[in-house]
Amino acid sequence: MRNTYAGEEAPETIENVKSTRYSVARRYGRVTIQGQVYLYERKSDTLVRLDTFQRYKNQQKARSC
Repeated sequence: MRNTYAGEEAPETIENVKSTRYSVARRYGRVTIQGQVYLYERKSDTLVRLDTFQRYKNQQKARSC
């Protein structure tokens, strides 16, 4: 069973992090929200869910081979 975020599936991204309560991720590079790990992307000021980030990186790796 997947963890939920406010009764729904956890979002893949959270934008405008610097103006939210999740801004602590800016300092530490990651944060756990409702059991989901999010990584901080400094360029876009966005939190990206870890599984989404890993899927994206694997797709990039497959394209470069």
